[in-house]
Amino acid sequence: MSELLGMPLDTAVERLTQKGFRVETMEARSRKGSGGNDARVLCEESLPDGGVRVTYAWFVTEPEADRPE
Repeated sequence: MSELLGMPLDTAVERLTQKGFRVETMEARSRKGSGGNDARVLCEESLPDGGVRVTYAWFVTEPEADRPE
């Protein structure tokens, strides 16, 4: 199921939902608390009930968006 690794979170959730899976999401956070502007999939886990848990984190993919004006 690792075809979702690195994918934008909303795209991954949409694909899994279209395939009939129940999806849970869980955010992984940095100890530094640094933010980001793009939620990306870190891992996915099959759940006993047939659902999928998708763990994601926020990444800075547009450096300008994180800079003070």
